[in-house]
Amino acid sequence: MDFVKDIVGVVKTIYELAEKVKANQSRWCRIRERVKALEELVDSADKNILENEQVQKALEELLHVLKSAQAQIGNYANASCFRHVIKSNSYEEEFDTLNKRLSEVFERLSLALQLDQRSKLFKVFELANRQREDEEDRKKDIKELQRLLINYKESLDMMQKDLEEIKTNVIHSVELFRMIKPEELTYIPDYPKTPFMKTPRAEIYTGRFSHFPVAIKRYTEALNIKSEFFAEVDSLKQFESPNILRMFGICIKNEERPNPEYYIIMEYCAQGTLQNFLFSRQELPWDKKVGMCLDAAQGVYRLHHVSGQESKLHMNIRSENFLVDENNKVKLGGLEHSQTVQSLKKRKEQEHNDKNFSSLCYSAPELLRNTGHEYGTECDIYSLGIVLWEIATWKKPFQDFNGNKITLFQKVCFKKYQEPLPQHCPESLEKVISACRSYDPFQRLSAGGR
Repeated sequence: MDFVKDIVGVVKTIYELAEKVKANQSRWCRIRERVKALEELVDSADKNILENEQVQKALEELLHVLKSAQAQIGNYANASCFRHVIKSNSYEEEFDTLNKRLSEVFERLSLALQLDQRSKLFKVFELANRQREDEEDRKKDIKELQRLLINYKESLDMMQKDLEEIKTNVIHSVELFRMIKPEELTYIPDYPKTPFMKTPRAEIYTGRFSHFPVAIKRYTEALNIKSEFFAEVDSLKQFESPNILRMFGICIKNEERPNPEYYIIMEYCAQGTLQNFLFSRQELPWDKKVGMCLDAAQGVYRLHHVSGQESKLHMNIRSENFLVDENNKVKLGGLEHSQTVQSLKKRKEQEHNDKNFSSLCYSAPELLRNTGHEYGTECDIYSLGIVLWEIATWKKPFQDFNGNKITLFQKVCFKKYQEPLPQHCPESLEKVISACRSYDPFQRLSAGGR
């Protein structure tokens, strides 16, 4: 049997398959090197010696081992990266077995060919040298597998995030806004129904609608509730953005009776307000922080640039009016009191004086300095700058002032004070946050940038 011809064919296939391998490359390159040494050994042998019966048996065994290596590397080259990662431990034994078989067949073949033991080819298969090389290759491949695992996890995270966004958008693609029947809603827990948030006029519950998690806002104050309810609905209906809290629809219970109940069904953000998110967990790396800042800015941009309409003002931008979903995506909420620029004349002095310290931390210097100053988009941008500073620093604004309003006025209004950013804050983000917090409203950025 012409074993030499078959051996050459198998070796060629092994070389081609080795080029396709994406993981454990160091060990496969080493095996390819040893296969090449065996090929050279056969190729350099005298043709007459190759006809020897003992040599023929050694060549037959070599061919069998090479075919086994071909099948193994073929399976490996066609396996997914994920399979390499999760089966990395089981591959250890396969590599050891294959290397051991290649070494054994080399020894038998060299004896059959009566080779000089001083040949440089013996260095390739010498036990101590082979073990040292295999250990070095193993360490290199483990390090590379760890890198692949990190990349694969990041890819899975991105895919999961995309799938979650698609899932959330399904209900909107069918119908952006609709009347929802009470029986279409379920509460979590169903009994006793416990709100996870309360406002002066409403309670907010966790629930499900069409198998989607939602927040159910139930109005509790009877006086003028109908007009306020529909004002909020009209405001929320104008916006469709991944960075603004979405409204699925409204529900009116007992509409024909004297005291109907009004509900707004909104997107549910599992991680609660941005304020709670920032101060209830460890800091995130800078790339995640930058992403959250971008989300917040895009939400305000969408608010300020309603297509075909007057610019809208939020008037209460602060970290507790942003929500964070399960993917750490930031969404702007609290739009019920947003107003157009033209409809808003001047802020009332009493409204300003009623603000507590935490609210005043987000007020632009011109509003602190003059309670009658007309509120404009620049005031929203200053507030956004404070929120971005919170994300960058993972701190509460002006917390060193101990709630002293007078200190806040003096520092911000007269000394043009800006709280410092961390030393390692990315330069581009630092410039944006500083520009948003500029003392001069003219110098502030727009939500979309200038």
